[in-house]
Amino acid sequence: MLKKQLIVLVTIALVLTGADILSARAGSSGGSRSSGGHSSSSSSSSKSSYGNSSSSPGSKTSGTSGTSGTVTGTSGNKYGNSAGSPSSGSQSAATSKYGNTAGAAAAGGQAGKQSTYDQKLNTTVSKQQAQQSLSKYEAERSRYKSKDTATNYSGYVSNPVVNRSRGYDQGTYAYRRDNFYTTYSYQPPHYVYMSAPSFGMWDAMFLWFMLDHASDRNYSRMYYNHQNDPDFQRWRQETDRLSGENAELKVKLANLDKEVAGLKGEPVDQTYVPPGVDADIALNKKVLDAANPVKSESHLLRWLLLAALAAFLIYYIRNKRKAASKAKFNLD
Repeated sequence: MLKKQLIVLVTIALVLTGADILSARAGSSGGSRSSGGHSSSSSSSSKSSYGNSSSSPGSKTSGTSGTSGTVTGTSGNKYGNSAGSPSSGSQSAATSKYGNTAGAAAAGGQAGKQSTYDQKLNTTVSKQQAQQSLSKYEAERSRYKSKDTATNYSGYVSNPVVNRSRGYDQGTYAYRRDNFYTTYSYQPPHYVYMSAPSFGMWDAMFLWFMLDHASDRNYSRMYYNHQNDPDFQRWRQETDRLSGENAELKVKLANLDKEVAGLKGEPVDQTYVPPGVDADIALNKKVLDAANPVKSESHLLRWLLLAALAAFLIYYIRNKRKAASKAKFNLD
């Protein structure tokens, strides 16, 4: 009976130890979510303002199986970006497991299959790459002249867009964000840094990217659906202020207003983010960290089992010695 109990305890301890080892290996692989839910390819290469070389996507294929779409043309547009803007459309497409639509389709919030691009990043993002992107992200934020006045980041936890950021990974956020803008070879205009790095729950770089791609209905819809958001309004007030000294910016804002006016009458969707964009790319990292705190795993049960195993072993050995001593005494 004692032997059976010992075998059971040893087996449990080995299983728990093995689970720890597998968990540690999985955690060190640097898995992440995709920044766009699609893969891109091109024969030409360019550099973004973040210092990374990237393909100028002449064609883009949605990462999920069975659904694909292409965007042709690699010539630069008036915003200085060599990549074509994400295509607009209303056809349905599969969503990635992070709730973002892959390919040119209406945004959705339900979970779906992980895209090929997601799978690729899960196996290729290293800790070194993640750290390099984080360093660039922090250096970029230091360039802004103003600061975000928001302080209660936990107050955004219940926001529907923040809720769409499920699966957010603190370790690879900067890498995926960097990869998103590099994919489109996005060069932020100089006046971007005359503002703040974030506006409440929104990452400022994404708002400027939205403005520079307002001719794409997917991005003008972003403004249309969130224009009544107080943080969006703060960003617009800032852009209006800066446009007073910049004719180029004034033209861009006029174009945004024209595109948004064309959407009048569409139902407002407060959960909207453009198709192919992970929700957390559009959000302030401090809000994401508040909404997705790192949970420390409790090992109490494991230690109790190990303590019980040790106590049982001591008890078993003592009983064995007593039995052996008694047998020897009887023989004598």
